[in-house]
Amino acid sequence: PPPSPSSSSPASVKKKRRTFWQNRRRMETREEEDQDPLFGREWSPGENDSENGLVRVVSYNILCESATKKYARELYPKQTRKDLQAETRIEKIFEDELKRLKPDVINLQEVEAKRFKQISKMMRKYEGYFVKRGKGKTDGVATFFRKSKFATATWSKKPTRVALDDDDDAFGLVLVLENRKNRSVVVTGNAHVLFAPKNGLVKLAQVKTILEAMESAKSIALSNSSSRVMKIFSLDGNFLPNSALYSFIEEGYFDKMSCNRRNMGGYLSEDSKKEKECYDEEDEEEEALVGGSFNESNLQSWNDVDDVNTHENVFNGSLITKLNTASGRMRSAYKKVLKEEPSWTSCHRKFVGTTDYIFFDESAAKVMRVLKTPNARQWNNNLHEKKTLPNRKYPSDHLSIV
Repeated sequence: PPPSPSSSSPASVKKKRRTFWQNRRRMETREEEDQDPLFGREWSPGENDSENGLVRVVSYNILCESATKKYARELYPKQTRKDLQAETRIEKIFEDELKRLKPDVINLQEVEAKRFKQISKMMRKYEGYFVKRGKGKTDGVATFFRKSKFATATWSKKPTRVALDDDDDAFGLVLVLENRKNRSVVVTGNAHVLFAPKNGLVKLAQVKTILEAMESAKSIALSNSSSRVMKIFSLDGNFLPNSALYSFIEEGYFDKMSCNRRNMGGYLSEDSKKEKECYDEEDEEEEALVGGSFNESNLQSWNDVDDVNTHENVFNGSLITKLNTASGRMRSAYKKVLKEEPSWTSCHRKFVGTTDYIFFDESAAKVMRVLKTPNARQWNNNLHEKKTLPNRKYPSDHLSIV
């Protein structure tokens, strides 16, 4: 309680009371900052999005509750029950973060199927589509767009459900949106790539499949619209910025001789702890790499695959696989603006690093600015935060990227 009057002079009492309330407001402000997921995140220098042609895009892996239950001991042992509670986290993600960011397009990964209707009701100004992942998963990807700014293109009303040969192996969706004011078109792709670090063939097949689906959608859009058509690809890629998969998206080209199949995500070049992020049951056991030269070992790793159909679809009997880059190559938004990827976008007990990206078609779009992730100093100076996610400030084990 504030100090009570005593034998002190009236001026002294007033000063003590003023100091008390100032300290209390300071503590309340600190408490709010400690729980605000956007506090400490700054926009890179650039223009705002007041023009009709500008689009604000968010990509966000919101951490499905099935994962928090399955990997509670492995990845989230220090989290409290409230940290992992789905209802609390969902409210914080959508009320405290996404509604304040006011995006035009939201690409979400790890959305529980049973939560999609609930999220849609919370985001009434948006229209949303959901694709459930295959192989018995209970989560999927969801894309929302602001109804006042966009509508699904008349020639492409339904989203493209992206899967490999097996229709039960969905991992992404492609949606074609038309700006209501200037009729420009956005082809947005949203994917959650398989984690399994050593299953490089499937990871490569997934990335190639959705990029080709986006390119096909752009070609159709160009034949139906006289306006600009841009591609924006958001994903939790489960690969690092130094990886062959990252290079494949930007360069549109991959040679078997350049990378071992088991290292397409780039994890083997990191320390052994990062490599041990494997916790999917379908991950294969550790294998010794055998062969003569490094290139021969790489090539042999691709020849040892069991999934012959997927291999043939990706490489078509060749040592290389290419993307159709006639309409422009894809570039990372964050790297374009900041000259490098964020130091981290995901953090839990077994991994800290960058696996979330937004790529754009540089022939039809440019990046105005990005929302920076918290730097190491901001992260370490807050003594109230646990050093792994989720926590009371960050409701997922991934950060939103914008």
